[in-house]
Amino acid sequence: MSGAAIPAGAGAPLLRVPPGTGFVLRALLAVTIAMYAAYQLELDNPYSAGTTVLIVAASSRGAVLSKSLWRVFGSVVGVGASIVLIACFVQAPMVFVFALAIWLGVCTFISSMLRYFRGYGAVLAGYTVTLVAIPAVSDPDRIFDMAMGRLSSVVLGVLVTALVFLITDRGPQPVELERQASAVFADTAQMILDAIENAGLAAIAASRSRIAAALLMLDQVVEYNAAQDVMFARHAGNLRAGAALLYAAVTGAERMAQLLCAPSLATDERIAAAREAVLEVMTVLARPSEGAAGFARRREAIVAARQRIAESAASCRDVPVRAALDPTIALLDQLLFAAEHVAVLHGRPTGKPPVRLRSYANPVTAWRNGARAALAVSIAGVFWIVSQWPAGGSMLLLLGVFCGLLALSDSAAAASVQFLKGTVLSSVAAAIVTFGILPQTSGFPLLIATMAPFMTIALIGTTRPATAGMSTAFMIFFVTQVGPDNPMRYDLAGALNTYLAFWVGGLCGVLAFRVLLPPDPAAEAMVLMRSIRNSVVRAARGRLPAWLVWEHLQHQKLTRLSRRLAADPAARAMAVGGALKAVLIGRGLIRLRGLLNDPGLPAYATAAITHALPALHSLHTTPFAAAAAASAAAATLSAPKTAPPIALHAAATLHEMAALLCDDAAFFESCAGMRRAA
Repeated sequence: MSGAAIPAGAGAPLLRVPPGTGFVLRALLAVTIAMYAAYQLELDNPYSAGTTVLIVAASSRGAVLSKSLWRVFGSVVGVGASIVLIACFVQAPMVFVFALAIWLGVCTFISSMLRYFRGYGAVLAGYTVTLVAIPAVSDPDRIFDMAMGRLSSVVLGVLVTALVFLITDRGPQPVELERQASAVFADTAQMILDAIENAGLAAIAASRSRIAAALLMLDQVVEYNAAQDVMFARHAGNLRAGAALLYAAVTGAERMAQLLCAPSLATDERIAAAREAVLEVMTVLARPSEGAAGFARRREAIVAARQRIAESAASCRDVPVRAALDPTIALLDQLLFAAEHVAVLHGRPTGKPPVRLRSYANPVTAWRNGARAALAVSIAGVFWIVSQWPAGGSMLLLLGVFCGLLALSDSAAAASVQFLKGTVLSSVAAAIVTFGILPQTSGFPLLIATMAPFMTIALIGTTRPATAGMSTAFMIFFVTQVGPDNPMRYDLAGALNTYLAFWVGGLCGVLAFRVLLPPDPAAEAMVLMRSIRNSVVRAARGRLPAWLVWEHLQHQKLTRLSRRLAADPAARAMAVGGALKAVLIGRGLIRLRGLLNDPGLPAYATAAITHALPALHSLHTTPFAAAAAASAAAATLSAPKTAPPIALHAAATLHEMAALLCDDAAFFESCAGMRRAA
């Protein structure tokens, strides 16, 4: 990989404004340009170009570019599906409704299995069908014209948004990314200091959750910045690997602190020296430092501490002591490698290509989201067909967007209520604008001036987590319900019908998401815990990817597990604590597999490990038997007085795995119980 630094001044903006204000101003400017161009081009439903801008607009131009690309892709797929559905099923309304429900359910399932705006592309493929096919039901001969009109509005909105954000937004700079990474380093070091100084389990858990959230945010910044900068994209893999290594350090920090502070080892001079070395280096790392000089200070401190502890471990034949020293060395290695991966931002190459990390997808959650979407559309569609309500198609139009976007939410059931609130508020605001203000005005400038205050409030609301869901719904459906056409038509009865249809559609969505298929955090947590358990079992059996790839998948599960049980702190602490130890057991198993392939491992050690592996294969059903086998193998490996360091390292690994299995038996047994109950 090239060691060339990313130019610090690349992408200088033409307009500098505060980030929050800048986002709102850019979005409003893009809406104005897109809608004006749509009117001049006399596109069908020109306001759709403005709606597209509001949906595509994001807090950074990298996010805008990524979102725009996948929106166009999803729209093209959705337009094609719309033409097929109308061609095949328009003469059989009930079949059409169920075919639409299945399509939307499948797209929602796919979107839940993908990350970032790749999932958004699947969402667009789903709800574009409702936007194109539903209006075409009453005039199927015009389906192609409607499809092309919709696609034209989307492409126009996307192009205008991308252009505005590219010109006015510089995007995150390398120094900003490094500052963000440095802050996570400091938080990680502070968490380790707190753990060693016995700050309390609750404080450590809170720090771990905060660091996990910061690492997720860093990963998003890397993803979006790579979409806008080809040079930066070459370094994205290193930065993701650095974040994964930091999470690995966070995963093992609490256990390392427990070992270094264990009363049974407190009198050992090597443990005391290691504890002191860790405290010293974490004190250095807890002070954020940036740039090449900051990297040099971090690296020097980590290397010095590691060398001191490694010298003690090399001559140590006491397996319990070594079982405490080896994880400490591993954690320092993780911090060192993480620092080296982040150092590519100022031109320092890592010397090797980054590991290709994978994303975790939960098929159970994805299936629930898909089923909810299909169920909601089926209920509303059947009601539309049976009642023959002229505005009933608007229910499906709303539900397409409703269900698709909620699939990208961490808590779709809770978000469904916020989405309904935003929809109702958008109808009220649309009625005020359409029938109270617009009849007194004329011309495009006054139209934008009238709508701008409402769009501004919604755009600001999307930047705040507490109001993001409600504001997103308001933003999408406000412009749609005002529907400024050329010429403008005022139909109070038709508007009230549409408002009511939107509300009923929103209620159908809430019904599906909260009543018919309600949230079940315990069940979702069960799936995640079982997935971690199964991954550890696969590691015992040797079917696994590279260590960091494997552990990064577990990190994603840990983060989701913590979120799913956020409402029950006691259950979360128990589940996350057990899962953390399970990941450390998996880490030990991977290390053992690697040692078996080391030509320096003596034959007797290979035989001892190989003999213990069958018992470890069953650690999920008989954890105590697996722990006994690991302890026996550790004793065999360390018995010879001439045992080489690699054998002692394997013995320490097995000893620590045995201790973790005994501590974590309840986790594995509860997972087995969950499986039987399921």
